[in-house]
Amino acid sequence: MNLIEIFGIIASVVIFISLAMTSIIKLRWVNTLGCLLFAIYGIMIHSIATTFLNLGIAVLNLYYLKQLYLTKEDFKLVLADKESEYFKFFLHQNYNDLEYFFSKISFDDMDKIYYLIRNNSTVGIIGWNENHEEITIQVDYVVDKFRDFKFGKYLFIHNISFFKNLGYNKIIQIAPTKAHQDYVEKIGFKKIAENIYSKDI
Repeated sequence: MNLIEIFGIIASVVIFISLAMTSIIKLRWVNTLGCLLFAIYGIMIHSIATTFLNLGIAVLNLYYLKQLYLTKEDFKLVLADKESEYFKFFLHQNYNDLEYFFSKISFDDMDKIYYLIRNNSTVGIIGWNENHEEITIQVDYVVDKFRDFKFGKYLFIHNISFFKNLGYNKIIQIAPTKAHQDYVEKIGFKKIAENIYSKDI
């Protein structure tokens, strides 16, 4: 196997990985990289068709990425009823994922739970306990398909006044997993103890 064949295999693997991604934005970025690599491979093997096909796909990916980034998204929070059939359905549908990120969590003990609504679709839930002007968020969950930090940035950076208007001045986040710790750090929380993060409003 020569270097050109190895390069072609690498390009194929990158494209394959992109197709396995659930996030459409990540899929298009990684797929664009794979297509550019394949276009170079096409030049190496003197295949004009391979080169132009993959360059064309890369251009289409970039076009749709531009549309995704320019589209104004709508975010809302809707108070959840813990006794409703819809709430029970949501927990059942996402049970394994919730258990992974927030094992042994009890929704019955939470003071407030909200649905996270993105472009008219329920994409997650957030629930907390109140202690005067401070809240401790026990669950801050978004389904895998929409796990791109956008809702977190909206809620905890661009619309932090949502919590201020409810009378809170400090937010505590429980982050038991590495993935969740990376998330809360990215949206401005500071570590104050093991698996515990804080943000002043």
